[in-house]
Amino acid sequence: MDQDIDIRQRMERLETISYKDSLTGLWNRNYLVENINEYLHDRRAGGTLFMVDLDNFKLVNDTYGHILGDELLKNIGNYLTESVREGDIVARLGGDEFVVFLKGNLDDASIEKRAMAIIEAVDKSIEKMGLECQVTASVGVASVSKKRRDFMSLYEEADKALYLVKRNGKNGYYLYSDSGRPEDYVFAKTNEKPDINVLKRFITERDKPKGAFNVEYDSFKRIYQFMSRYIGRAGNDARIVLFTLVDGKGRSAFSDTDVMFTLERIIKDSLRVGDVATNYSSSQFLVLLMDVGKDNALGVAKRVCDRFADETKGLNFTLKYDTDTIK
Repeated sequence: MDQDIDIRQRMERLETISYKDSLTGLWNRNYLVENINEYLHDRRAGGTLFMVDLDNFKLVNDTYGHILGDELLKNIGNYLTESVREGDIVARLGGDEFVVFLKGNLDDASIEKRAMAIIEAVDKSIEKMGLECQVTASVGVASVSKKRRDFMSLYEEADKALYLVKRNGKNGYYLYSDSGRPEDYVFAKTNEKPDINVLKRFITERDKPKGAFNVEYDSFKRIYQFMSRYIGRAGNDARIVLFTLVDGKGRSAFSDTDVMFTLERIIKDSLRVGDVATNYSSSQFLVLLMDVGKDNALGVAKRVCDRFADETKGLNFTLKYDTDTIK
């Protein structure tokens, strides 16, 4: 009798282990898929899936090493678990990707509150460990509907929403819209300041995967790398400026095409021969100012912003910028 109980307990432990992520102790993909699908067998059941991807996590491993990177993942897992209710599911799918599934029907305001709590959980993890890397969270969200009543359909739509967050400056969330049109997605961003330090690191990396950057941006990278080497030898000054278009609430916006065309025209008209500009994302432009010091660079950036404000009066957009020297 005792032997049968012992065997049964061992089997239960093995089953639990097969559903756990070995690093963080969170549930893994197998558990997530099985439990969401089982839960949604009840046609009355509602729920919301949050796909969480860490922005610039590679910087932690590169700067501090993989041991500290693993410790960060564990801390984030703990904070995510603490931020949800009993019965909800927090899982790690691998790498720096997490999923949170909240049971029950949530309105848009509740979804925003939960998404912001997830983003803040990542911020707390970084702060607790005292890391200087600019690691944030991008969150794609999809809610259960008649079309989405299984894990895979929720995952696919949340992934589409996550892609838009990545395109629009990261560190925010998108809620998938059934219309399928990006402009109809619900979007919020927690930090409107352009992340120029991370951007500069990406630009200076060579022989790395280029991600979602277009051909124009790749050309910009090559020019930047050349100028960085040239400036180091000649001692000249040059500046990099990142312009970010935000909405009336100070959040990075999935921009209106006409507004971006206006911004592009203003930037081109404001630059001198030899300066370089490229579209960086759907709401950002990147500019390289040759042979110019800080004060002159700030003057150029301010003129662009002032002119943009004059030409877009009455529209719900503001232009912000961040600038730094090329080294």
